[in-house]
Amino acid sequence: MDRVSIRLAVSELPSLLMDVVREAFADQPDVSVEFLPDGDLGAAVDHARPDVMILGAAESDAHWDLLLEYPRMAVLTLSPDARDAWVCELQPHARPLGEVSLAGLRTAVREAAGRHRRR
Repeated sequence: MDRVSIRLAVSELPSLLMDVVREAFADQPDVSVEFLPDGDLGAAVDHARPDVMILGAAESDAHWDLLLEYPRMAVLTLSPDARDAWVCELQPHARPLGEVSLAGLRTAVREAAGRHRRR
């Protein structure tokens, strides 16, 4: 028997796109799909504990809120016509700065602060 290794949760999609997701994973025994109610996803995500969440792309920043609350989860957003999709995830990374001068240190701090302000 195949073992489920990926927990996928789906919410805030039009019914047609929900059907597409259902069909995409119907014959994938390693993926467990749970359709969550629209709206406040916090409790539903706590219960489902998905590895990946698929959401409809909205004007809100709900996907960022989810990522901040559940940083190990990836969020895939789909446009209403399913022509575009985005994978949103938090990925810690380090990049070498090399030898740092006073000016280089100031620049690195300003760049890091700018990246965090945009989130």
